[in-house]
Amino acid sequence: MIRDKEATKQRLIDAVGKILAERGFQNIGVNAIAKEAGVDKVLIYRYFDSLEGLLQTFLAQKDYFSNLQNFFGASLAFSDKAETIELSKRIFTGQLRQVLHNKELQEVLLWELNQKNALTELLAEARETQGRAVLQKMEEFVNFDAVDFPAIGNLIIGGIYYLVLRSRSVDTYSGINLTSDEGWQRIEKAIVYLLNLVAKDLYRDGGIEQ
Repeated sequence: MIRDKEATKQRLIDAVGKILAERGFQNIGVNAIAKEAGVDKVLIYRYFDSLEGLLQTFLAQKDYFSNLQNFFGASLAFSDKAETIELSKRIFTGQLRQVLHNKELQEVLLWELNQKNALTELLAEARETQGRAVLQKMEEFVNFDAVDFPAIGNLIIGGIYYLVLRSRSVDTYSGINLTSDEGWQRIEKAIVYLLNLVAKDLYRDGGIEQ
């Protein structure tokens, strides 16, 4: 019975992703999800309390920043100054790869950009909560007064989101082919380059705790 319950819950979660990937956020709703999963819609309320609860569970499984601990495991722990910078590179390049290859996440981002409602605010807050937790860990080793790492991170993440979503409608942007692996490798190298510059400033100005 427990196994059947968990299987049904996962079918509902997977149904959310399938609708997002194939039909877009406009088609997300209790009836559509239940139909896609092949179950009675009452099970959404029984297992997740609400549509919001189901979407929050979906995001916890699928969204990169909402799920960093599962992606990185114990290696997400920051133990010293050098590891903090290196892990930040892994986080941001991982974000690029995850969004680029995950149509479901792209649709979630489009949904958040197009609509402000209880559901999109819930999805954004789950990501924001995890992001703040990571920044708090980083601040143990990095002085944000010396270099505004949160603002720099926002620019990187914003660039990732924009370029990935833009690649859905154009092949080339500022001379970089967004349909090729080579083009995205250039973007990834640029992210690492920027973070290396940040690291140099932090070391030079004493922004990294000794």
